[in-house]
Amino acid sequence: MYAKTAEPEALRFKGKTQLGIHQSVVWNPQLALYLVVTGKTITVNRQTDNQRVATIVLKDAEQAIAYQWDRDTGKRFAVFYRNGIARIYDCTTAGGQLQKVVNIVETPALHPGTQTQNAALSSAVWATVAWDRFPDTYAVLNVDVAALMPDMVRIVRDSKQMSMAPMGPWGPDLSHPEASVILSHSQEDRCYLLTLDDLVTVRFSSKIDRMCKILPPKYKHGPFVGVARDGTLEHIRLQFTEVPLMRELVKCSGYVRFLCEYIIDHILVCKSDLIDPFAQLLARLKAAYGGSDLYTQLCEVLVSGCVDPALEDWLCNSVGDKNFKRWKQLSSRMCGDLNNVLTLAIVPACERLILACERLQGIHKSLKLQKLKESGEFDPTKLSSPEIDVFLHECQEMLADTLRLVEYVNADAVLHAIFEEWFFDIVMECVDEDYKRKPDAEKKYNSNNRPVQLEQYLKLCWTSSSSSSYGIADHGLNALENRARDRLVTCASKLDRLYTVPWVLELVQVTRSGATEPHIQVWDAIVDEMNADCVFVASQIIGHAADHANTSSSSTIVSVARRCAPNNNNNTATSVEMVWELVPDSSEPPSPPSSLSSSPAPAVDATFITSHDDGSPALVVLHDRDTLTTLAIHRSSLVPTHFTLTGSSQRLRQGTTPLFTTVAATSLHSCASSALLSVHSTSAMAVYEMSCDQHRCGGGRA
Repeated sequence: MYAKTAEPEALRFKGKTQLGIHQSVVWNPQLALYLVVTGKTITVNRQTDNQRVATIVLKDAEQAIAYQWDRDTGKRFAVFYRNGIARIYDCTTAGGQLQKVVNIVETPALHPGTQTQNAALSSAVWATVAWDRFPDTYAVLNVDVAALMPDMVRIVRDSKQMSMAPMGPWGPDLSHPEASVILSHSQEDRCYLLTLDDLVTVRFSSKIDRMCKILPPKYKHGPFVGVARDGTLEHIRLQFTEVPLMRELVKCSGYVRFLCEYIIDHILVCKSDLIDPFAQLLARLKAAYGGSDLYTQLCEVLVSGCVDPALEDWLCNSVGDKNFKRWKQLSSRMCGDLNNVLTLAIVPACERLILACERLQGIHKSLKLQKLKESGEFDPTKLSSPEIDVFLHECQEMLADTLRLVEYVNADAVLHAIFEEWFFDIVMECVDEDYKRKPDAEKKYNSNNRPVQLEQYLKLCWTSSSSSSYGIADHGLNALENRARDRLVTCASKLDRLYTVPWVLELVQVTRSGATEPHIQVWDAIVDEMNADCVFVASQIIGHAADHANTSSSSTIVSVARRCAPNNNNNTATSVEMVWELVPDSSEPPSPPSSLSSSPAPAVDATFITSHDDGSPALVVLHDRDTLTTLAIHRSSLVPTHFTLTGSSQRLRQGTTPLFTTVAATSLHSCASSALLSVHSTSAMAVYEMSCDQHRCGGGRA
């Protein structure tokens, strides 16, 4: 049925605001705030007075594809980028600080030997899902030993020193069932990317070519719904949220990767902040020596006490008191801080890695036991995961190497202290002719095998051919870094590739429904509040189909369809569709010719909003440049799956004055969970709210 009505206005005008040139507005579902996207900046504005409360400068603004508020609290918002990055900001802090960066695409550091997969995201949605939890009776068996250990530390650095601070708990709190999920779609690759708590990312195929939007789930285990521009729907059910062990698997796998990164990062900090500055100073001092062989001359001083003229010149002019103090500061800092990082950061991380491997081993066995039970067979040989045994062995070797390195560092620190005192006497004797050694200095240097130890230190650090900056410690750090990169990261990636990702994908169900309809163009979609498996889809029929041949050539046909996914009882998707004809309103004169053409124009944009009364959706269509038509959806009291449409139209005016006189309205923005609607031109925004009696408005039935 096609009808045109002149019923009471369904939308109440609230005000108009000049925003300047902007690209998008995103309304907050919980708080009286909204985002304004303007080029390279995002501003957070108050809804009550339109005052700006925060401004964020975007990085790579041309890559941004979507913006979304946190649906649960409304205190955070996310910016999604085409290259697979999501940045989450906290609007409760001054200026809207960056809270977190989520890499949706796997990083190559954790997947050695593989190329980075292109993201090319076209749409994304951020939602919270709920996991099932173990019964309380199992709580006594589910003990995480690593959580009972003292907190890990993080390095706090400045230009003068390095210190340690508590890092706090890591990862999601499993005592809360909620988990953060980002589901994105790549139009180029025709695939979805699913990120769970920023711990694991999985890819799975999609049949949708051009995505309109992804709808988040409405209830605990509800599906995500991908809505294509051609009307195709894909329901994505995350069945792994119904398996508590899967959450343990995801968190434990993410914890293993985090510890591998933690170890590598701290080794790199030791090299860049402790080893390298000392090595650079030592290299400059050795390069400044103009004699034959620095090592030989220092050994000669050690044996006979005679100082060669070239060595004396080097000690006076190149080393001197200033460079000696700098050398002493860097060496003392290196010895002390290196030992602290090894004992307080890397050793505890290796211990936690061993515990995480053992826990992961138990999780794997439990999941495999469930699979064997479902298949009705039991084979003990299928319970083990040999890759975890290899990983556990590598973690144990890493811990043993670290403890050996700590022992070597402590021994080198003692030797370094002896050399430092002896070297100070040699330098000062050359710099200050009045300097006198302590009375017991010679006796101390020649006792307890000290000359041999000093000669070993000289050979290790002061020869022209020595590439090592700090002897065994430098070599040991390189060995730890290589083991962490080549062994630990490789094993962790292999576990993800063979077990974690495939097991997650086994429990991701994608159901496709709705035939491709080339003659329609989808505008918007919203989940049915009465049945989360059903979606209302609004679209425009492009080119009147045969059954609409009696329509006016100047009108626009709007389709509102309620489409439901196939279920276990019925494998066929159900769909109920109503259509509405938008006919230009000739009862009022058109806008002035100088500003807007008076000729009829097709629909420009459409969006769903929600009624205050009962939460029923309504579709608002912007057409004929300055007309809003509101199509309210009424459910049948006899057949719940059926519905009817009533419509009312109104002009974009305040009283008799047009709201947009120079530039026509071009877009609509709304929050699907509220009754607010904003109409936008390139620089202005008019805000409307659905009237409380909207569903009692009259109109033709469809």
